[in-house]
Order: sequence, then structure tokens, then C-alpha cells
Amino acid sequence: MGEESYYVKNKDLLDEIIKYKSTFKIDKDGNKIPGTGKMSDTLGQMIVKIVNGLSQKPNFYGYTFKDDMRSEALLTVLKYLHNFNEEKSSNPFAYITQIAFNSYRRLYNKAKKTFKD
Repeated sequence: MGEESYYVKNKDLLDEIIKYKSTFKIDKDGNKIPGTGKMSDTLGQMIVKIVNGLSQKPNFYGYTFKDDMRSEALLTVLKYLHNFNEEKSSNPFAYITQIAFNSYRRLYNKAKKTFKD
């Protein structure tokens, strides 16, 4: 029986991202065609764990719109995941966490402006 882990191992995450990036179709100029990559369920679960884990940090405690923040962060991570360059970095965990954190902050600032007026 498999044991469910609450943690994401950086090496496993890197391997999954490399597999994901290899599924993109390439145009005649050698560029990836957006929307043609196929993400594994394992990679999707890893991303969800990272985004959910980040939302549990004390800096986001008590926000009433945490579900919206998580949803927005997931969409943002999925939008920019293909830009991760494994030749420059072997730390996709930090890459994904930073994207999610920036997404949380952007949504918080937008909500702050909305409720301030």
C-alpha cells in the first residue's frame, strides 16, 4: 500500500516537469506550441500540494478569500510552468512557490483596493 506524502520532493518535481515539457509539440521554428503539453496527474497533485501548503503559512492566516487565492495561484502556476528552465535551476519548488506567493499578494492587493473604496 502506498503512503501519501504531504511533502513534495524537489527531485521528483523536477523529473515530472521535464516529462511535462517533453510533451509539447514544436512548431517549424523550434518553439513550443502553447496548450499542447500533457501534464501528469502526479505533477498536478504536486502543484496543488505546494499551493495549499503556502496558503497555510501565517502570512495568509485569517483571510476570508483564501480559496480564491489558491485558485488564482493554481491558474498562474499552470500558465507559467512551461517557462521553468531546468538548465538554469534545479529548484522548481522555489519557482512554483514564488509564482504562487506573487499571485496571492496580487489578489490581496486587489481585494484591499476594492474594500478600501
